[in-house]
Amino acid sequence: MEKLKTNPEKLLLLACHPSKATWLISKQVLNMGVAGTLMLDLVEAQAIDFNQKKVVVKSRPSGLTPAHEAVWKFINERDKSRKAKRWITALSNKASLFRPPLLDLMEQQGLLKVNHHTFLFIPYLRISVSNNTMRQELISELKEKTEGPESLSTTEANLLSVIAAVNLLKPFVSKTSERRKFKKKLKQKVAENPVAEGIQDAIQEMQAAMAAASVAAVAGSAATSGS
Repeated sequence: MEKLKTNPEKLLLLACHPSKATWLISKQVLNMGVAGTLMLDLVEAQAIDFNQKKVVVKSRPSGLTPAHEAVWKFINERDKSRKAKRWITALSNKASLFRPPLLDLMEQQGLLKVNHHTFLFIPYLRISVSNNTMRQELISELKEKTEGPESLSTTEANLLSVIAAVNLLKPFVSKTSERRKFKKKLKQKVAENPVAEGIQDAIQEMQAAMAAASVAAVAGSAATSGS
């Protein structure tokens, strides 16, 4: 079974703490990022597109994961076309559509370990990295792509755009003071990448949507904590 074939798998592996059963960014923002990578994969596969900034369903995807199929079906079954931000927010609140199949796949591949627990009869998961070697190889590869002269593939540009949008910078830069610089490099590299015009438009639209949705999620979380 081919490992790390799609960007959602890569994002989940990057977001998982290398030695603890926890995530490096908030679960809600991570859900938005995974939803974003799934949608960009669907754009690249020509399963969805953008028309006047609204998401339009095209042909059914093939060769991707059950999570991609679930997201495509979710969008296809809705009556109204919506902008990317609305879909990102809606999908992040329906993470049960795509998280379980992705986590099952990654556990089968030996990338993540998924432990099932209960607290007061409420089930929850503890997820940790099973293959830190592959995780570190992925980090090194993406960092080299970001800082080097080599052009990005469309898939790489999609993933890096999401990493920047959800501020998943800890795997690449340990010092907090250096993260802003690295994020600037990420965004600049994606902007310079000569991908197809339609894909470039989709990347920009999804970046803006995830950034706006993430800010709203953080603000909402802070307001809830304050009250």
